[in-house]
Amino acid sequence: DHWFILQTNYNQDTPTLFLDDRQTPGENCMRKLGRSNVGFAGLYNVLSSRSNLNKLTAYTALMHTDTGDFETHL
Repeated sequence: DHWFILQTNYNQDTPTLFLDDRQTPGENCMRKLGRSNVGFAGLYNVLSSRSNLNKLTAYTALMHTDTGDFETHL
């Protein structure tokens, strides 16, 4: 079940701030998205969902290392 890695702004070795837990909802969203729906549209939906988007987020960047595709959303 570990087909993705989700990293938030918090260090992995410190407890998540209970007021801003984006790790748990992010993992739930990725599981719901599923491997077959991973792409820019699916990942953007995960990142911009109410449970994951921090109100201080300035932009979202999506990058594909194999193709060089890059999208930025302000």
